[in-house]
Amino acid sequence: MTLKDRGNIKWTALMLPEHVGMLRQWAADLDKVPRPELDEQEWQEFEITIRDAMSENNALTIKYWENGYYKTLVGRVHYVDMNGKQFRIVDEFDERYYVAFADIIAVNIL
Repeated sequence: MTLKDRGNIKWTALMLPEHVGMLRQWAADLDKVPRPELDEQEWQEFEITIRDAMSENNALTIKYWENGYYKTLVGRVHYVDMNGKQFRIVDEFDERYYVAFADIIAVNIL
């Protein structure tokens, strides 16, 4: 007869639901990364790429940071909001996204 260890399942029955939720949140927070800092040269390259894409109406692949995770967005820059320091981007499904300047990690023309 072999014994099967149920792992954490045997202990969760003894835990309060709040504790289980806190453990899940803690595990999710382990994967988070801090916001990267970009130098001036990278920002200049982003500006040139975005300006060229806007003038030719080309789509961009934008990689950005949001709440500790990296996300990727494909779309066209619709408007540059200098006061709010964000880009307004429209994807192929006409969904609008707002991405802050400080959150952008990489920009590439498709």
